[in-house]
Amino acid sequence: MMAVMMATWLADSDLDIDVALNLDGGASSGLWIPQVAQIDSLTAVPVVIAVLSR
Repeated sequence: MMAVMMATWLADSDLDIDVALNLDGGASSGLWIPQVAQIDSLTAVPVVIAVLSR
């Protein structure tokens, strides 16, 4: 479900993406988009991948 949400969000965005990275979606995966979605990971991790506007 989360992969479908992210794929839809990326496809509909104006980010002009050339390359995408597919993560494993395991217990350490989460998603946070302000005012849109928050899915916490089941396992706490000390790192994140962030997508920010320039």
